[in-house]
Amino acid sequence: MSNQSNNSEQEQQPSQSAPRPFPNSDYIRPGIDDRPDLDKALSAADKAAVARLAVRQKPVTAEPAISHPEVQATALAESSGIPNAAADEPIPDVNSAFFDMRDPMVDSTGYRPTSSQVLNMKIGFSLCAFLISFVMVALTVVLVPMQLDMFANADVKTHTVANGINAGVNMCILMSIGIVVTMLTTALASALSDHTRTILGRRTPWLFAGTVLTGLFAFALPSCSTAVSLTIVWAFMQLGYAIMLMSLSAMIGEMVPDKFRGSIATWRDVMMFAGSLCGVAFATSMASHSRVLAMAVCGILMLAAGVVAVVVPPREHSSEYLHVSTLKTSSVLAAFRPPHGVRNWGWIVAIRLLISATLAVSATYIWFVVFYGIGVGTSFTTSLATLAAMAVVAYVMAAVASVLLDPITAHMSNFTALWLSGLCLLLSAICGMTLHTQIGLLLFAAFGGFALSMLDSLAQSVVVNSIEDLQHTGRVLAVVRSLDNAGRLIGVIAGAIVFSLAGAFTSLFTVAGALSAALMLVIIAGRKHFA
Repeated sequence: MSNQSNNSEQEQQPSQSAPRPFPNSDYIRPGIDDRPDLDKALSAADKAAVARLAVRQKPVTAEPAISHPEVQATALAESSGIPNAAADEPIPDVNSAFFDMRDPMVDSTGYRPTSSQVLNMKIGFSLCAFLISFVMVALTVVLVPMQLDMFANADVKTHTVANGINAGVNMCILMSIGIVVTMLTTALASALSDHTRTILGRRTPWLFAGTVLTGLFAFALPSCSTAVSLTIVWAFMQLGYAIMLMSLSAMIGEMVPDKFRGSIATWRDVMMFAGSLCGVAFATSMASHSRVLAMAVCGILMLAAGVVAVVVPPREHSSEYLHVSTLKTSSVLAAFRPPHGVRNWGWIVAIRLLISATLAVSATYIWFVVFYGIGVGTSFTTSLATLAAMAVVAYVMAAVASVLLDPITAHMSNFTALWLSGLCLLLSAICGMTLHTQIGLLLFAAFGGFALSMLDSLAQSVVVNSIEDLQHTGRVLAVVRSLDNAGRLIGVIAGAIVFSLAGAFTSLFTVAGALSAALMLVIIAGRKHFA
């Protein structure tokens, strides 16, 4: 009996290892804990009835890059030949948090980045802008023109103007093909990336692919031995660069919250200025004795720019949940169709084309102008020093224009500011035509850098103020970017035709003067539209 009683007492006592239950822990919440498993409780007929009566939710579809105003504004700022204040122009976005009760501290997907993530965005995107501007300015202004010049004068001991003209024509072909490739690739890659659904997001895979492609062909530039091979390699490099730039612009526009767009744009502008200056300084210091090494360094830095853009900022959100729609031809060609609901569209087209054409004439052949046109090119050292000084003066004056833009526009109308900027551009060409000295080149660079920065910013302001329906702001800016590329193409071809017929690179100052005069006439003729 005693053993049985002891056993029963042990059974009644709770185990020492089991925790004591909480009071009312056995309470069953109605509708929650007693909810049945519908897959088991419902019959096949019941499931069919539920499916028939269920509400069809509209799948989530992300906004395409071409419709996003901030994406296009970023792309315009990055693709500009001279860094300017256009990135600070307030772009009206009807989806912005400042237009409703949403939180301006969240990105386009509703995610609220932390302060450290915002800092990483500033560092990552700014450093990427520095590296990209460094590489592209070094290649287009100094290294590639000098490489073409070496090919044209390979069989002679001294450089002749006739061979320089041939090199300039090859430069025209190279740049023209690159511009066309950039225009077509940007439109196609932008539409395809909108339909990309991966765990890495919509833009990151394209940024990675564009970075690899750009870096590989940048490494291949020094191995080219003819102008034809250099042009082919440059075209493929521009294809990758267009993909890289498109992805980066879209990431910035979509990942940066409304609250921090202004500060990040300012940081990027500053770093673009610094990168451009450092790129010219690096190229001019290396070009006379080691162009191959300089181009190899540019390839490494371009790869580093892509790595920084992927690693430093926060990771892009997954796009697997987004709705996949059919890719239409209209999405690819949207950036090339004239937009609707824009006042004075004809005047805007003329102004943008003339500004971009003047910039292309002034910047594309500047090495040939310095080396062959003014007479200071008796030695590479003198020419490179002059070119470096011109770049410093041009970018410093562009920075001054960015600072003075707001005070100038606050005290005068858009028409007056545009007219004075056009006058500065005309004075730039006059200095180049009349003063065939280093002083003339420096004045050409000073007036040109100041005027082009002002004109680009003011022209974008005119575009924004002319849009009647803010829903189409992004598409309008995409078309404006296509106009800029078309203007660059016109300027490159027009410059090559003129100096080929004239047999002298100093004729490019006449082309720049004619374009500047045409720009002033367009502004004066459309005075009532810009007042």
